[in-house]
Amino acid sequence: MANRVCLSGIWMLAAVSLHSELTAVGLASFVLTGLLVAEAASIDSQSGLLPDRLLLPAFLFALPAAWYLRGFPTAFIGATLAAIPFFCLSFCNRIGMGDAKLVFIMGLFMPVLHSYYMLILTCLSLLIAGLHFRRKEVYGGPFIVLSTVFVLLFGNEIQQAISL
Repeated sequence: MANRVCLSGIWMLAAVSLHSELTAVGLASFVLTGLLVAEAASIDSQSGLLPDRLLLPAFLFALPAAWYLRGFPTAFIGATLAAIPFFCLSFCNRIGMGDAKLVFIMGLFMPVLHSYYMLILTCLSLLIAGLHFRRKEVYGGPFIVLSTVFVLLFGNEIQQAISL
């Protein structure tokens, strides 16, 4: 319960930061997507599974927000490029397919370059969590959502810091 509330609150913070870029429909779909992915990440942190019954509606709600934020072709290209490594890893049985689907959904909200920042932050946080907890399995859902929110809030600053 606490995970869900925390992730939902952090997602709402990102929604507030993006409110000037979104119309009412885009903001509503962004918030609904956030609630669904927060619930999915909460389930993932407990069971290791990202349920499709939450990811499919999250994808459908993400489409209008992606359309208003980035334009659909740009959002789709960024999401696809971010999700390709996760899809490849899922076919090698290193991560679940749900993680790849979640990365695709989260990639819809950001520019192409920012989706790579999200991918790098997710991989680094999973690596650090795996080393810290010394477990064989670290579930990716919460890390994907938190990395997405971080990049949504600070993506431009990351880009400026890298370009220096």
